[in-house]
Amino acid sequence: MSVARSGGIGEGISARVVALLTLAAFINYVDRGSLATAGPLIREQFALSNAQLGLLLSAFFWSYAPCQLPAGWLAERLDARRVLAAGLAVWGVATALTGLASGFMMLLVLRVILGLGESVMYPASFKILAREALEGERGRANGWMAAGQQAGPAFGTLAGGLLMAWFGWRVVFVAAGCASVLWLWPWLRTPRAAVAGLARATPDGPPTRALLRSRELWGSCLGNFCQTYTLYLVLSWLPVYLVKTHGLTMAQMTPLGAGIFALSAVTCVVLTPAIWASAQTLVLLISD
Repeated sequence: MSVARSGGIGEGISARVVALLTLAAFINYVDRGSLATAGPLIREQFALSNAQLGLLLSAFFWSYAPCQLPAGWLAERLDARRVLAAGLAVWGVATALTGLASGFMMLLVLRVILGLGESVMYPASFKILAREALEGERGRANGWMAAGQQAGPAFGTLAGGLLMAWFGWRVVFVAAGCASVLWLWPWLRTPRAAVAGLARATPDGPPTRALLRSRELWGSCLGNFCQTYTLYLVLSWLPVYLVKTHGLTMAQMTPLGAGIFALSAVTCVVLTPAIWASAQTLVLLISD
């Protein structure tokens, strides 16, 4: 039985929860993309080689990718809301401390810690949506989160790049990290009913072995791999490419880089509900 709640995007999930999850996705991508935006400045200040810069940009994924599995396990067995809050606290502090880094090794360690904290973002968020959103709401809720994901690097590249050009990259990292942690205040004050308010149990999912035999799972993984490769190629290397190869200044680079992600953010809100519905239909057809 569903419970209607004012301020929701439907009968199920609270609009406040969707807004805060969207904001968390926004913050998540601002923080993970900030090093790429600052790449030209950091490379010059610390006299980094191309190999060292590549290590810094990839170090985030050393912990982010493998930690998705334990993060999902924690989100399933603990309070997903608090798992998300803990992860955001870790990555916010790591972002702020990046602004105080004294050299290559400290930057490398902080990027690994950032990946560790950010690994909880989607396992915890999707667990909350699975428990809270009704079937007809999930596409729209995911669309808003995807828009936040794309708006993050758009804002980070534009505003972050301009601020770095004016005040230096260290100030921007410290400010971004402190601003990220502020998200915890409204999230932890969200009433329990707004996060886990529907009094309905979610059935246990299929066992791991059954999932690993699923064609739908492997197809989704392949599609996500292709999409993620292009996203992070642009997110990681576009600022350095525009500045070092084409000779643009930081101020000239920022609107061009931001425009790519802004366009993607708009399409996420418009198209994701339709794509979600089509995907569900396709899964049903394959299952039959």
